[in-house]
Amino acid sequence: MIHGLSSDLPTFKSLTFRPGLNILLADKSAGATDRQSRNGAGKTSLVELIHFLFGANAGKDSIFRSSALVGHTFEARVDVGTTLVDVARSGAKPSRVVIQGDAASWPIPPSLDVKTGDQIISNENWRSVLGALMFGLNADSDGDENVRYRPSFRSLFSYFVRRQNSDGFLSPTQQSSKQQGWDQQVAISFLLGLDAAVPQQFQEVRTRERAMGELRKAAKDGATEQRRLAALREAQDRSARAYELADRRYRAGSIGWLDVLVAQSDLLAARASHAASLRQLSLARVDLFKALGGGWSIDGAHLSERSAK
Repeated sequence: MIHGLSSDLPTFKSLTFRPGLNILLADKSAGATDRQSRNGAGKTSLVELIHFLFGANAGKDSIFRSSALVGHTFEARVDVGTTLVDVARSGAKPSRVVIQGDAASWPIPPSLDVKTGDQIISNENWRSVLGALMFGLNADSDGDENVRYRPSFRSLFSYFVRRQNSDGFLSPTQQSSKQQGWDQQVAISFLLGLDAAVPQQFQEVRTRERAMGELRKAAKDGATEQRRLAALREAQDRSARAYELADRRYRAGSIGWLDVLVAQSDLLAARASHAASLRQLSLARVDLFKALGGGWSIDGAHLSERSAK
C-alpha cells in the first residue's frame, strides 16, 4: 500500500492515503462552466510520479529531468512486503533509489553510501525487489528460464496504475497501446493465476520460427547472389578480353578510337556490377551470421573476392 507522497518541491501538495478507496479530487473554481477543464490540477502528474517512484525509466525527456524538477527529490511511504519504508528518487540521479527503513530481508538489500549514510539501491534492483515482494517474481533473472518472455514487475504494475497518455484505459487486457501481444498474454495469465509458462513457450516457439525464416532467407539470398556474382565475373572477363582486342585493333588501324571507348565503357560497367554484387554478397553473409546468432564486426564484413568464390 502507498501511504503517502511528498517532495521537497515547495509547490508540491503532499498526499496521504488511507486503507480502502482513496479519491483524488480537483477543485473547480466558482463560476466555472462544464466546458472548462481541470487539466493542470496534477492528476496525470500524480500517476507519472507513482510510476517514477516505482521503477519507471527516466530518460532525457522525462518530466522529472526537466529544468523545473531535476533538482528536487520525490518520496513515497510504502509497504514493501511486510516492511514500511520511505522511498526517494530524483531526476538528477534517476538510476538510484534511496531507502529509509529495514530492508535487510529483501532479496536484493540496498547498500550503504559511506559519504551520505543513505541506503542506496539501483533502480534496476529496485524493480526486481518490487517484483519479488509484490508479485512473487524471481528476483534472480539468471536462474529463471525463458527470461526473455517472463512477466516483469513494470508490465504487471502498469495494469494497476494505468496511464491515460499510453491508452491504458482502452482495453482491460492491455495497459499500453505499445504493449506487445506476447507481453499481454503472459501478464494476464500471471495475474489470473494461470500458467504463464504456456504463453512464454508459445512466444519462444514463434521467435524460433521467425529466426529460422530469417536464416532460410539469408541463406537463399546468399546463394542467389553467389550465382549472380559468378555470372558477372564471367561477363567482366569477356568485357576485358573485348577491350584488349579493341585496343589491339585500334593500334593496327582497323577500328577507330570511339570503338575502343565503347569497349572500355563496357568493361567499367561490368566491373561496377561485379563490385556491387560482391558488396551484396558480403551483406548477405552478415545477415546469415546474424540469423545464426553470431556477432560481426566491420573488419569481418569485408570479404575478399577470393573468399567470395
